[in-house]
Amino acid sequence: MKPARILALGGLLASVGVSACSGAAGSAVAPIEVRPSPPGLPSPTPSPSPTPSGSPTQAAPIVTTYRIPTANSNPVDIVAGPDGALWFTELTGNNIGRVSVSGAIKEYPIPTAQSGPIGITAGPDGALWFTESSAGKIGRITTSGGFTEYTITGPNASDEDGPNFIAAGPDGAVWFTADPNGIGRVTTSGVFTEKSTPIAGVATGEIVPLMIVAGPDDAVWFTVNYGQEIGRVSTDFTFAEFPLPETHSIPYSEADGITAGPDGALWFTESTIERNGGIGRITTSGSVTEYTLPNAHAYPEGITRGPDGALWFAQSVPAFFGKSAIGRITTSGAIAGYPVPVGGSPNAITTGSDGALWFTNGNSIGRITDPFADTSGIATLLTK
Repeated sequence: MKPARILALGGLLASVGVSACSGAAGSAVAPIEVRPSPPGLPSPTPSPSPTPSGSPTQAAPIVTTYRIPTANSNPVDIVAGPDGALWFTELTGNNIGRVSVSGAIKEYPIPTAQSGPIGITAGPDGALWFTESSAGKIGRITTSGGFTEYTITGPNASDEDGPNFIAAGPDGAVWFTADPNGIGRVTTSGVFTEKSTPIAGVATGEIVPLMIVAGPDDAVWFTVNYGQEIGRVSTDFTFAEFPLPETHSIPYSEADGITAGPDGALWFTESTIERNGGIGRITTSGSVTEYTLPNAHAYPEGITRGPDGALWFAQSVPAFFGKSAIGRITTSGAIAGYPVPVGGSPNAITTGSDGALWFTNGNSIGRITDPFADTSGIATLLTK
């Protein structure tokens, strides 16, 4: 069986509707600014942060949403493609979607029926690679829509559960997480290597590797669902485990999204059913810092490096001062939230070739402008 975290993606997204447009102008949203509290102190009441003396006032971000043609498609993951467009998975729609930076959406049906696509990444070969969680396959789609599917071989090949999320590795291959306890690697020619993680609890299905990213240290890093750990695996499959502090991670926390930050560290999201969620930072040597979000029961999901040198994250449950939101945290820990339209449910987020942040959102794809960004270096950012 799929872990509750993955199953919740479909259930949560299917339950929301979102007002969307098809290329029309979006609406500006005012930020909700907060500062992280020292350990043991409550989070402050939200208030606008003053503009530093001599600094220009930043324009409010503009949020626009674009409805996906397939009803109840449940988009999960999204990534910037090599063609300048954004590509995304449709969990129940069984499609791979493409949206141009002008908002035009095209969908490509996956050859395997009910394959359960979840994660997607830009591969080293100029194509998009994605997971088929219900089919036990890794898929590849060219920017012109041509599919190739590879059946996973390895210790989890006969298991009814399959791959979750996926990322391009530092070694020219593609890496993925798999239930119940696997980290896998596939070359661009379809050759698989898969190993079980040494993390306690995975054998019972209570803990599973979830999201995955290439780190700045030529290794691959991943979050551990319900495991209160961040994992690292080198390209020769040597594993390391880094337990998280108890600030957010106990009890019942989920370390969800993870991304490589602009500061040489990894940044990740933490959600919990009993305490405030948070954003975490871990150095490549394993030192962890955590920043509390302002509301209890917060569920931050995906996280990405923005073109402005900050980290942007998707807040799926209306817990950021009562609103679903796109959040932003600087490398020094200053947090702001930008509400999305009523009914929205942001999940995954990535930086587009246009310097905006793009996110999956209910049955739509959302776009939020980054008023802090200098987009002159966006091409360099996307190739790192």
